Amino acid sequence: MMHRYHNRKVAAEILRDLYESWLIVVIGMFVHWNHLRLLAYDPISPLDPLSQLPMGENQRWAGLFFGCGVILAILQYRARWVRRCRHRVSLLMLVAELVLVLQLTEWMDRQLWQPFLGITRELFLALGGAQWGSWLFSQWPAAQSLLLSGVAFDYFRLVTSFAIFIAAFDSTAGNWRVSVEFLLIGYLPETSTRSQLIQEKHRKKSLERTRKGLLPTPSPESLIYKRLCYICMQKMNSEPLDLEISGL
Repeated sequence: MMHRYHNRKVAAEILRDLYESWLIVVIGMFVHWNHLRLLAYDPISPLDPLSQLPMGENQRWAGLFFGCGVILAILQYRARWVRRCRHRVSLLMLVAELVLVLQLTEWMDRQLWQPFLGITRELFLALGGAQWGSWLFSQWPAAQSLLLSGVAFDYFRLVTSFAIFIAAFDSTAGNWRVSVEFLLIGYLPETSTRSQLIQEKHRKKSLERTRKGLLPTPSPESLIYKRLCYICMQKMNSEPLDLEISGL
């Protein structure tokens, strides 16, 4: 009964952890859609040919997809490095985590992604002006104009950013699905068909990982217990048993 009582408390922490993760993603979407910057950066040189061009819709969507993809990739490891607190300091910890994630995303965009896009843009321009590509341009006359005008690069940036977002979302959503299923198991009756199917699926996954020589995937409950601070754990263990919750 005590284990069930603690499960209810841990379930509340798992649910709050999910809400916080989704809040970080939504704020990240707002920041990247409006092209807001948290880090100081050098002003754009007026000699840059792209400095005078307005931001197009494809560029805005590409920035949104890449930024959200990086945030989702970071959130995969949130359950392993972010401590949890049940007291009021948790709000300050969430704000600090949000700022850190946004700054890390912006740093990766400026230091890794934008240089890669710059090299790719130059390759597209070089391909458009190269003589050895004349055989392609003779078969497809519009190809040269697409390369030199930047339209091909614009769509390349959009597609690659979307691919990064989809890959990160697929991986992170899997972790969220495990947490949601754990919550469903706690609230559904043990004789429920849905609960039994979920438990059977996780047993099969653990067995497959064991056969491959991998460690079993830790449950959301065990991860929350490891992340709770020492004071919160003491308070949770010292609180009296709620008879109504425990089913007595």
